[in-house]
Amino acid sequence: MFVAPNNFIGSYFKCKRVPRKFKKKWKHILQGNRYDFLELNQKLWFIQGLENPQFNRFLINFIASK
Repeated sequence: MFVAPNNFIGSYFKCKRVPRKFKKKWKHILQGNRYDFLELNQKLWFIQGLENPQFNRFLINFIASK
């Protein structure tokens, strides 16, 4: 069970760029041709879903309950 982060805002990702180490780890998604149709925020949501799908479900339920 997850609890909401202290600084939770309705739209979770509002990024214009990602840190260098994160970019190196997820280079195949962030810079690959396969996911060109996604914006950066959508790519970050996808990566989070791969790493921690339960937290994505929590965020969706949290936003839907308001």
